[in-house]
Amino acid sequence: MEAKPIVTSHGNQLVFSSLVKPLLEDLPKEPAEWKRSYGRPARNVHLEASFVPYDDDILPDDSVKTLVSRLYFHVYWTDCDLEGYKNTVKEEITEWQNALKNKNIPDWMIVVVHSDENKMKTKLLPRSSVYDKIKSDFGGKQPERIVVLELHREDRKGGELWQGFLSRLRQLLLQAFTRHLQKYEDNMRAQREKRNDIGWNFQNYFIVQEELGFMFEMLGLYDDALIQYDELDALFTQFVVNHASGRIRALEQEYNENLSLSESLDPVVAFQLAIDHTFDLEAVPWLRTLVEPCKSWAGLCLQKPISWEKRNLIKDNAVSLLELRNYLFTRQCALLLLVKRPAEIVQRAIDYLHETVQEMKVLEIAICEGGLDCWVYLSGLEVLLKCEAHTDPINPRSQALNTAYLWDYICRKLHKLGELCGLMPGADLDPTSTQLDRVVNLTAGMGLEPSTEELEEGEAPHRAPSDKLREALSSREAFQKIYLEQSELAMGTFKHIGRFRSARLIGKNLADFYMKLGEPQKAENFLLDAMTSYHKEGWTKLRDMACLELAQCQYQTGIHHKYVKTGCQVAGSSLLETRDRLEHMNNVMQLARSSNAGTMLLKASPLLKIDVSRISQSKVGVDEAFQITVTIDNQGPCDLTCDSIWLTLVESVSEFSDRRIHKLKSPVIRQASNSSLDNRHVMNLTNVNLNKQTPTEISLRALFEGTLEEPVLAGISCMNSHELLKRNDSSGGILKPTDDTVKKDVTSQQAAVTGVVLKQGENTVTLNFEGVLAGCYSPGQVGVKVGLLEFLKDTNSGLSVMVTCDETRCEIIPETLVAGIGQEVTVCIYSGNVAIDPNSKVKVTGSENLSITTSSHDNTVLLGGVARGGQAEWKMRVFHQPMVTGGLKVDDKIVFDCSWLPRPLIMTLTFVNPFKVTHRLYTARDMKYIQVTVHAQGGGQFQLSDWSLVATNGNDLELVCLNKPLVPMKIVSMQSCSFVWQLKCNTPELPPLDLTFTSAYMSPLEVPAEERQLRYSFKMADFQTLLTVKADICPSGDNKVCKTGVVSSFKLHVTQMSAVKPLADQEIMYRLEGGPNWKVHGKSSGVFHLSGGSYSHSVQVIPLTAGFLPLPAVSLLKYNPQIMKEEDERLSSTDDESSDTDSQPLMSEFGCGQVYYSGQGKQVHVYPVEVTGEVEVTIM
Repeated sequence: MEAKPIVTSHGNQLVFSSLVKPLLEDLPKEPAEWKRSYGRPARNVHLEASFVPYDDDILPDDSVKTLVSRLYFHVYWTDCDLEGYKNTVKEEITEWQNALKNKNIPDWMIVVVHSDENKMKTKLLPRSSVYDKIKSDFGGKQPERIVVLELHREDRKGGELWQGFLSRLRQLLLQAFTRHLQKYEDNMRAQREKRNDIGWNFQNYFIVQEELGFMFEMLGLYDDALIQYDELDALFTQFVVNHASGRIRALEQEYNENLSLSESLDPVVAFQLAIDHTFDLEAVPWLRTLVEPCKSWAGLCLQKPISWEKRNLIKDNAVSLLELRNYLFTRQCALLLLVKRPAEIVQRAIDYLHETVQEMKVLEIAICEGGLDCWVYLSGLEVLLKCEAHTDPINPRSQALNTAYLWDYICRKLHKLGELCGLMPGADLDPTSTQLDRVVNLTAGMGLEPSTEELEEGEAPHRAPSDKLREALSSREAFQKIYLEQSELAMGTFKHIGRFRSARLIGKNLADFYMKLGEPQKAENFLLDAMTSYHKEGWTKLRDMACLELAQCQYQTGIHHKYVKTGCQVAGSSLLETRDRLEHMNNVMQLARSSNAGTMLLKASPLLKIDVSRISQSKVGVDEAFQITVTIDNQGPCDLTCDSIWLTLVESVSEFSDRRIHKLKSPVIRQASNSSLDNRHVMNLTNVNLNKQTPTEISLRALFEGTLEEPVLAGISCMNSHELLKRNDSSGGILKPTDDTVKKDVTSQQAAVTGVVLKQGENTVTLNFEGVLAGCYSPGQVGVKVGLLEFLKDTNSGLSVMVTCDETRCEIIPETLVAGIGQEVTVCIYSGNVAIDPNSKVKVTGSENLSITTSSHDNTVLLGGVARGGQAEWKMRVFHQPMVTGGLKVDDKIVFDCSWLPRPLIMTLTFVNPFKVTHRLYTARDMKYIQVTVHAQGGGQFQLSDWSLVATNGNDLELVCLNKPLVPMKIVSMQSCSFVWQLKCNTPELPPLDLTFTSAYMSPLEVPAEERQLRYSFKMADFQTLLTVKADICPSGDNKVCKTGVVSSFKLHVTQMSAVKPLADQEIMYRLEGGPNWKVHGKSSGVFHLSGGSYSHSVQVIPLTAGFLPLPAVSLLKYNPQIMKEEDERLSSTDDESSDTDSQPLMSEFGCGQVYYSGQGKQVHVYPVEVTGEVEVTIM
């Protein structure tokens, strides 16, 4: 609506015409604060104005009750000088003022304009004197209504005067608005209070309050304008509700019961009630025109913001209910578009359509059959077409949701029109004459197509909804095309915003349409989605009804493998009619017996509910039979003849066989929500998977290691954490593909029965198992074969059976023995599941180090007859050679070759080594001593005697034992005894020696006691003394004792033994290590030659601590400088072969006993340094 406040212009029109353009441009630039009455919040308004020439005849008086077309303000323009003011202008202003006062108009302004020309005409009196004169003559108590403008000034002062004029004009305009608005609202409020009076007219009041809305819209206050229309909507709705609830009849009853009420009633109402006690539409005559038979059901027209034609009908009280509602909602939509709230338009449209339909029914307005449906379709489609180009920036999701609901609503109305006009598919006959007449009547009542001239500026033209509906009603093909197009659009909109349930409901309607159209292949997916939605929500009745329709659809398509699954679902449903169940059960059985169809694997549920109820025995042997009882509940409508029923066994492993687990907690059970319903009972639900939920059972087990006093590990673990922590596929959405293929368990461990008739209800089938292999088994898959159909069910009963096969085994007691002594053991043979014949033999053999003695000379034991599960035992003696250089224990094997077994039994025995023997060489200058030590590792007490050490290749040697002869020695575990021999040689050089230590030993554990021999052999070479090293430390300088921190002299003297070959050509390196007590001040290593058979050297050392300190450690090494030269040559050579040769060490150690260090046990007394003066002690 393009309307602006009207302002009159009087005075010098030339001045006004020169200022009107900048005035119209600058006036709305700045907002003005409008302070309203009745405590309503202030609003910022951008004012615009429309200037018209002043005329006394157009001045309104107080009787004019309009707002939009009213003259709100009056401005007088002048640029006269003082002389002109006195001659003509003053008198003209006076007449203008008197005319305004006569009409009681206080809203005026006088503008005095100064220009350069006026300033040049007279210089005697300043131009401001004209402004002052007008201000004193007409300002009075309102001097702010006289303003001055100086157009010749382009400086800051001129701009301030112009802006002050605009601000003053805005303020005075708002004051005029407030004054008129307050009077108008008071008048409107008084009219509304009389709404229960006789003669009150809603249409007249509608025009009054709409005028207020026009004014708010004119001021840019679109929210306030929308409130006016909302109040009119609520007021009219209240009238309809009161009429429907019989408020007038209640008033009549109250009048009859209380005659005093007549005094307070309107005389006309009281008179009518007293005469005939009736109060009908005569009391509200304005409602009579609204309830007249409706002959036009034209929909909304949102192409322009206001329909003046409809408004004139409202003024003339000639409007129908639909026309009134259309006009009112059109105005609301126009204002909502101005405030950019298209989402609210769609939301209001849904309520508007439903409420108007109810008002038509409540007021019992006669209308052609289908006319109301046409009106809903046309109006809803107009709203959708209008709002499709507008997106709500605040709440686009709400707009999309309401748009989808509105599409669905008009689709349902179009479907109803198709039924009324005979346009639905599946009808064999053409539309009847009655239906054709109905189409003609409906088409005529839609009204004319709005012209494109009525479109808003910038809006693209679109096809009118009436043309769309006319095309749909013209033929079946057009109707089907438009209905499917709009239904798909509604369903797609629901899917886009995630409202899959609503989308599937529309899909269900589309499935019915396609079934009538004779295209069941297109209806299948819609029915399947609907069944999925019903099952997810727990609506079993609706799910089974959708399943019935799906079965009929698939039967028509001829896809047998799909129909069989769905048909079994229908046959197993107790919520459907028995007739439908029998029909599909017979169809399924006919396909099952048909030779054309292949073998089909199906889930047993819900047609057959199978459970394993009992196992006859929990533990049996391999050659024993056992029975498993299976309970089958036939949910079908009739008996079922089965070709065979079988049950497989699956091998199970106990999850809690670990000995560390001493306690198992019961599973934690959680309540399943409605959204996590299992889909296992929907047989044909093969292509979708519902949202994954947390598993209903969380299995926990406790772990414990160690003892209660000293625990090592304690904790709780989840047995099905792979299910609990399984990740959801974020790309799958609400429905995602899944593999729901039924697989048949093919195994040899199964039993079957044939020719079984399953009665309706519960049936019991017993299956006999024989010849099952050893192992732990639980019932696996149950199969029911009917023709080419196989119903399969994977059981999870928790029952199990243990099939045992105890083989022949052997046991030796005790398992741990002592090596080196003969011991008696008991051998037990357990027959297991095999009976042993009386003439059976067992041959016992051992390894090379293991000696076995039985009652037979060839270690063959003859067994008597042993029954199954029995045992036979005998005793034998074993002896294992002690391993004097081995570890603590040694394992050895015994082989029992049984004549009745295909392979021998091998047993392992563990022997404890009782002894461990070591040797060591000691040197005292040129004397040598050999020590042999026997360590007892276990096996009890042993007694050693007759020990000796013999050199097999030492003819010129003599070994003199230093131990006390003929005195036996006893040792027990963790003890040792040593034997020492002095080596005496008759030759200058000591040859390499092969030595053997022997000793007799006995143990009280061996019965009878027997003396056995202990033997230990070892070799010794390069142990003759070559060098003697002497070392000493002397104080340096005049010091007589060594002191800490004072340099001392370490003297080294190396002497070659006289009895050996000279070592003059051998370079020797010494290495000195001070350790924690000494710091070497000089060189810590050096190379020397033994020229003259000896070498002496001094090194400065510093003692670090006081006390009796051992000497610094000195060691001698063989130095080979020739190896360093060869290494340098090898590195510089480019020959690949020479680079691959292994390098030899530059230094090598002397052999054990070749160097005698005589000062190893020597100590030096080091004194601390004397401290004089104060000593600072710090305690850390």
